Amino acid sequence: MTESSFDREAAAAYLTSALTRDRFLLYCQPIVQVDAPQAEQCFFEVLVRFRDEEEGLLPPGSFIPVLRDAGLMPLLDRWVVSTAIRKLRGVAQGSGIALRFRINLSAAAPVDPTFPSFVAAELAGRTALAQRLIAQIPAEQTGQRPDD
Repeated sequence: MTESSFDREAAAAYLTSALTRDRFLLYCQPIVQVDAPQAEQCFFEVLVRFRDEEEGLLPPGSFIPVLRDAGLMPLLDRWVVSTAIRKLRGVAQGSGIALRFRINLSAAAPVDPTFPSFVAAELAGRTALAQRLIAQIPAEQTGQRPDD
């Protein structure tokens, strides 16, 4: 999805619809321990991609700016949290593997007063999963420098 293919408003509506139709995907990229690269992989960064019906799999740079500019990042944040928890729950049941996921959230998440209760509801009764989900908000999104 290129900027020239849609106007911003139409693109935002398209992406909003895509969220409800589950056209986004989560990929798990292993985080490797440098001093033991052959160790069992239990820690993953969760990355989001968009499956466009015409252009195929698209990276975040093609849709994040549209969602951010339209004020729709809370929708994506919630989708990522729900989907990551569902994936963790699916792997956790009976596997004995304690996977950990690091998800990236937008700057909108910590200022949304309903976001903590949303996450709490998603994790209700799943304390073990809560301990394996790590949220990250990049410093450049919060206005803080990394050394603050």
